[in-house]
Amino acid sequence: MDSSAAKTAKKYCLIAGLSAGLLLSCVLAFNTAVDPYGMYRLIEVKGFNLHKPAIYHRTRLFKAYDVRRIKPSAIVLGTSRSHVGLRMSHEGWDPTATPRYNLAFDGATTKEMYFYLRHADAIHPIKQVVLGLDIYQPTLAPSSARPDFDPELLFETRSLISRLRVTLADLKILSSINTLTASVKTLWSQNDGEPEWFAADGQRLGEVFFRRYEEDFQRSPRAYFDEIDRLEVGFKLDDSGQVPLKRASHSPGPKMKADETSLGYIQRIVEFCRTRRIDLRIFITPEHAHQMEISAAVGAWHSIEKRNATSYVYCPKTPPSTRASRRFLSTTSADTTQSRRNPFLSQAAWRR
Repeated sequence: MDSSAAKTAKKYCLIAGLSAGLLLSCVLAFNTAVDPYGMYRLIEVKGFNLHKPAIYHRTRLFKAYDVRRIKPSAIVLGTSRSHVGLRMSHEGWDPTATPRYNLAFDGATTKEMYFYLRHADAIHPIKQVVLGLDIYQPTLAPSSARPDFDPELLFETRSLISRLRVTLADLKILSSINTLTASVKTLWSQNDGEPEWFAADGQRLGEVFFRRYEEDFQRSPRAYFDEIDRLEVGFKLDDSGQVPLKRASHSPGPKMKADETSLGYIQRIVEFCRTRRIDLRIFITPEHAHQMEISAAVGAWHSIEKRNATSYVYCPKTPPSTRASRRFLSTTSADTTQSRRNPFLSQAAWRR
């Protein structure tokens, strides 16, 4: 290759590199300004980007950034029941633990709860945690994570390495095609009239959420609820779509570390709070009778019966002053009754 051809190739590569860099910079700037997931909220203008519909489909992502911004001292961890049912302004909270944030979200696993607890504490020391567990969670089943869960976006510690890792994850989000698409949709949806059903403190507003216009419901309420039932049944079946057999629970499965199970992550949460002297309140959320009927219909009732057996989370190193209140986490129905009697945890007291 002669010198002129080499110069032409270098010039071409330089132009291509600069063009790609300029395009990437434009995408980063555009996504930062529109901010469809509420990452930084540098610019919020009504009619431009104040309404952010993308956050309702990427709740895990949205709440990871919301925690960074709010820096709460008290949080709620749990699934949709805690997301809707626990009010952060209730007088039962520690008055010194402010601000507060509802960090629960739909379908949260105990693994995700643990990582979000560490994330919140790394941003700002947590004083109080209310942990709402569904009846299926204190078990030895594997604790997985949902597809939209990204641990790279969550702080583990306050170290420089952790901050660098999170910064790179932020850049990955800002430069993605999905974020660019969400930004465009955000601009186009400013006047769609959709109600906002996230409170500023992270709680899902039930009186708004459950009264939204549902096209399927308007077309046929029966078809709407039948579809919900099909989803519930699908959650309780195995990956092959078959009804699980009772014998399947006795068959040897792949070996798993105890702390990688759903119960194991609950133990991690308890140990984390104990080590940092965080006030931890745990309660078992009630399961609707309709869901129990579905469990019986698909042959999964034996698993619910097994969950009635008592499981414990033991904290042997807990200081004597707190050992009595934090020694065990029981999953029996008696604990659920006790939680209902506690005005701090009662559903009626926490309802907005």
